[in-house]
Amino acid sequence: MLKYLFVLILFIPFLCSAQERIQLKGKITNDSLDGSYINIINKTSNIGTINSSSGEFQIQVREKDTLEFSSIQYEKLEVVVTPLLMEAGYLRVLLVPGISELDEVKISNIDLTGDLSRDIGNMNTFSISQFGIPNANRKALSAAERRLHAATTTSVSTSVSGGGAGGAVGLDPLINAITGRTKKLKKVVANEKLQQMVEKGVAAFSTRFFVEELKIPEDKIINFVYYCAENHQLKYLLKDENRLDLLEFYIKYAPEFLDGKGPE
Repeated sequence: MLKYLFVLILFIPFLCSAQERIQLKGKITNDSLDGSYINIINKTSNIGTINSSSGEFQIQVREKDTLEFSSIQYEKLEVVVTPLLMEAGYLRVLLVPGISELDEVKISNIDLTGDLSRDIGNMNTFSISQFGIPNANRKALSAAERRLHAATTTSVSTSVSGGGAGGAVGLDPLINAITGRTKKLKKVVANEKLQQMVEKGVAAFSTRFFVEELKIPEDKIINFVYYCAENHQLKYLLKDENRLDLLEFYIKYAPEFLDGKGPE
């Protein structure tokens, strides 16, 4: 009996060691990262995170866990947590760019090698502003913005009578303001911009992040982001594309939304 007890006592530390979790730190070292964000998922424990703008990250792991690094611009990479990695507590990751390889083809007089990164670099590109086109770089207006612009812009019509030319200033802006049409169009534009911002806020993270990390039901995710949009800070976080600050912002407001302060 004492013999088995002695063996069990010796075995317990090894069992505990095998189940030990650590906060693994690391860095994605690609020079081409340039502020890109990589999805880092512990597939064994179903937890995830993203890197900082400089490539650094940290995630909870234990021995034999499988880490997955994935994004659109890089090939997927899986790393198994070994005892050596557990001891080091730090992981450097170099991702392979996900460039499609094509067979060599010829289009007119342009020779393509099949390596997109090299072929694109050899092509002549032009900026539309080189041709002197007015407002070439100006963002195109949406349909609602065009209607608002037309309703608030004074139009001038010209007429020729008896050999003379005259200009008549349109009264549309004044009429639209009096009838309330301008106010309605401004509200349509504002709602359109809010919807675009919310759609971007939803797309910023995976559904898994909202459901598993923030505990937001899947059918309430868009309501949650609308709730967050009431704080003007969301617009600037989405504009700056700082995913870590946005993540902290969502984590902060998720409990308020779940406590019933958000829309049903």
